[in-house]
Amino acid sequence: MKGITIGLILAAFGVGIGLGYLLGQDGDSSSRSGRTVVERPAAATAPMSARETQSLREMLDRIPVPTPARGAGRITGTVRNKQGDPITGVLVVALPIAEQVYRKSSRAPSAPSEPDLVKMVEESVRRVRARRAARVEARSGADGAFALEGIGSAEQSVQAYAEGYRFRPGKAKAGGSVDLVGEPVIRVDVDVVVEGSGPPERANILVRSSGGPGGSQRIERWSRLDPWIEIAPGRYEFTAALQGELGGKSPPQTVTFKAGESPPLLRFMIKMMPALRVTVARAPMLQESRLYGWVIPWKRETFPSAQQLRSHNKQKWVQGGQHQLTWKELKVGRYCVGVAYAWQQEPVMRLVELGGGLNEEAIELPEPSGPGFLKLRLLDPEGEPVHAEQWMYYRSHKGGSSSGGISPLRRSDGVLLMPIGDDGQFKNGTHRLEATHAVHGSLSLTFEPGTKEILDLRYEQACQPVGTIRGYAGNEYQDRIRFRWHEPGKEPPHVWFHGESLIEDDGTMRLPPQQPGTRVLALYVSSNQNSWMRIAQRELNLRPGKQDVSIDMPALHKLRIVWAGEPKKQTFALRPRNERAKRRHYSAQQMQSDAHGVVVFDGLPAGRYEVQKYGAALKENPIIEIPATSELRLP
Repeated sequence: MKGITIGLILAAFGVGIGLGYLLGQDGDSSSRSGRTVVERPAAATAPMSARETQSLREMLDRIPVPTPARGAGRITGTVRNKQGDPITGVLVVALPIAEQVYRKSSRAPSAPSEPDLVKMVEESVRRVRARRAARVEARSGADGAFALEGIGSAEQSVQAYAEGYRFRPGKAKAGGSVDLVGEPVIRVDVDVVVEGSGPPERANILVRSSGGPGGSQRIERWSRLDPWIEIAPGRYEFTAALQGELGGKSPPQTVTFKAGESPPLLRFMIKMMPALRVTVARAPMLQESRLYGWVIPWKRETFPSAQQLRSHNKQKWVQGGQHQLTWKELKVGRYCVGVAYAWQQEPVMRLVELGGGLNEEAIELPEPSGPGFLKLRLLDPEGEPVHAEQWMYYRSHKGGSSSGGISPLRRSDGVLLMPIGDDGQFKNGTHRLEATHAVHGSLSLTFEPGTKEILDLRYEQACQPVGTIRGYAGNEYQDRIRFRWHEPGKEPPHVWFHGESLIEDDGTMRLPPQQPGTRVLALYVSSNQNSWMRIAQRELNLRPGKQDVSIDMPALHKLRIVWAGEPKKQTFALRPRNERAKRRHYSAQQMQSDAHGVVVFDGLPAGRYEVQKYGAALKENPIIEIPATSELRLP
């Protein structure tokens, strides 16, 4: 008896999953000849006996379900075809749209517990019965009109079902109306066979209209239980494909369907194209790291370079804890496959010969080492390992610089393996990592490539800066002001800002935490060319705890340049005279005069500026004082 009870619970759980799937449709499932079609679960390998089925039915019937109160609202509407003619006798159904609640948590997930199958089944049954009780139906009249009575307060999904038509669902609330338009469809029988194994349980039928490059496409669901699809009259290209990660496709075929004519039977033969599944054995301390994989056709006996492998478009990656990478729809022949923990890491490669069907390969991926990886620990003020939200890697030498995001590998002991690469171009340059943490702020580490020992990067108690931009509220440049921090004497050569402003209307700055030390808070204004110019800065000695860092916004002015020569459209730039580097040109994007030879620079703080003209240069670049000069006529 105990075995029967457990079997019934498991079977009921399977029913619950099916009910849950049905609930997830929110009333938007497609229609086929007046009935709702949902994805059916795979057939059970050991179907229940009649006694077990009856016992399960009785058990489900005993679950108490409160009857929901019927609403007093009303939804009206019409059902018509594309020509605007009414369609009579159409079944119209209203179902409440289920509400979904999404939760976010910064806490690590707890260990998974064994689900209570009985409670899960009970909840599924209650939800389905409550939804069924809230279902409202009506039929369209001779004029195509319908009225759904007894609608509750929730928003409803309104669907229509009629033989020979397909309707797009509508949405409405009590007191509202919705018009449903029916598209004529033809039922087409479909035969799908997998080469060498017979009909599959399910398949996708890709339907592409033959309307040229702008033609639409969609996917129809096919199964052995419902071996047909519905299609509007027209010319289409069809392809059948298996569901699942390994796939398999049939050759495309083009068919024309005409209204009033019997449609031909569609037959598809799906060929299983070669697929490659690579199982990766990670190093014991890197089980939660990502995996990256690449595969490329390769006829040579030697391996390709890492750059050749990574340049191919068949790149895959999986999250930590997953151990398999799968490529499908390949061709018979030789390939090179490579896997790595990080995109910058030198991959471990294998040469494989692919035959038909699924090919499997196993690769052992050791813990990376060598000069391309730096080992470090990121610690909070108490010495505990923490995760940084972002890592940046800066490299520079006399000939140039580079920067970009970097994703470390985290070992189970808290040590981070930073994939810094082994680029000889920056071998004798400066190398710096910067970690950004939501609570502790940003912290930098300058290091020498090739360092073998584990480095510790430890946060101090953070400073929480607070403050306002005095003179910001009500200023005409209010929406064009941004702020940023930098180290003294290390302002970046080019400054860009993306996303929303972090300044409130009253000038209050939303400032992230900062590590103690000397930092510079700078204000910038943008031109209409989206270039940025520093207008104010304040050097601060930041201390742990809350600290006021308010800054004054200077008065900003405009300069109007009028070009009297020909042609009228010329490009000008302003350079503050107290800035030596050309990178301080205001408007790095350049500003061009209009058809009347006029260009306006605005957002200029007081000071001396040099006016430059691109193309045919001026005989002498004027030096002007702002705000003493508000208009300049050239030449």
